[in-house]
Amino acid sequence: SVFSVDGSNKLETTVQLPPQQTTKSSSNENDISKSPLNEESTKVAKRTIKRGKSKLDALAAKYGVPTATKLNTLEKSKVDWNMFVVNEGIRDELTQKNKDGYLEKVAFLQRTDERIEDHLNLSRRKK
Repeated sequence: SVFSVDGSNKLETTVQLPPQQTTKSSSNENDISKSPLNEESTKVAKRTIKRGKSKLDALAAKYGVPTATKLNTLEKSKVDWNMFVVNEGIRDELTQKNKDGYLEKVAFLQRTDERIEDHLNLSRRKK
């Protein structure tokens, strides 16, 4: 049997019954074959049970208790890292040793490329 619960607090039970078997008798009495499994030979019975809301949900709604929000992996990692930095007291050390980000590196490389081109252009003009 298979049990599934959907969002409406209903429990649905599905029971699959075995297919009916038929026998054929031929000239040899020991030869017994089963009928092939088809849609008609499979029966499915369904039963739905309704459940009310839990008492805890009702109490939480009555007194306005906020529900906890679920954090994804990135948010959890960020919170954990910030707590670690605060607990270890290394915020100042991190800001002093922090290197520039990606955009600053790209800007630096562009400036160096421009300087190299300027030096090459000056050297070509002198000849």
